[in-house]
Amino acid sequence: MKHRIALLLCIGIGFSVRAQLTAGEVPDGQIAYDPGIDLELSMPNSVDSATVDIDCDDSFDMEVRLVRGQPELDAPNMAILRMIDDDLELCDGGQAPHYYIAGEQLGCTGAYSWQSDPEFVLGSWGGFFAIEPYSVDSSYLAFQRDGHVGWIQLSFDVESMETVYLRVHRVLSICGATGQEEPYTALPVLFPNPTIDGEAFIDPGPGGVRSVEVLDAVGRIVARYGTVRTIPAPRLPGSYLVRVTGRDGRTTVLRWIRQ
Repeated sequence: MKHRIALLLCIGIGFSVRAQLTAGEVPDGQIAYDPGIDLELSMPNSVDSATVDIDCDDSFDMEVRLVRGQPELDAPNMAILRMIDDDLELCDGGQAPHYYIAGEQLGCTGAYSWQSDPEFVLGSWGGFFAIEPYSVDSSYLAFQRDGHVGWIQLSFDVESMETVYLRVHRVLSICGATGQEEPYTALPVLFPNPTIDGEAFIDPGPGGVRSVEVLDAVGRIVARYGTVRTIPAPRLPGSYLVRVTGRDGRTTVLRWIRQ
């Protein structure tokens, strides 16, 4: 009997581990997109920032901010992540967030926990209380809302008396995030993708389409459609998001490349 219980526990633990999201992973129904954020500052006492939408609701949820201080006068350079929505939590250790590498499970354990704070310092250099790391290269941060976990991949370097930078490479949107135990259903498909010109066809899967919205790389809606099966390609080349709402109310976000 003890062996049977132990076996069942091992099976349960195995399923739990397999279901956990890893850095860089894109689950079915979600999308990772490039927000086009590349901040660089060389003038002392200057600031630049950019916003990110992580749930496709036409409003921004996070802001990344780069500060070029004046280290020679103890004014630090800083990379900052600001939570615009107060229900977002970041995996943080109190002094700095947890930085994950690609393929690492996004478990927030040990010295780290899910924390809600208006502002997180990702790294700072040049002041009395510098915060490591001073630079990261294509690392991942984990965030969550209502148990749905996403990630943001970024690089920054604030250890400089000259030019500092902060880049966001990709963001895993939680637009289509669902519970791990929900049954799989067929998702809409957009093709051809990439699209050179002309139109793209939407295969809505079961139930049909209620509405379609096309968003640019920074989350602005550039086109809206009702019950359609084809949509015209955007005028300008680039990376877009296509938000498809089915007749059952379920929303799926697809990445669309206009060449």
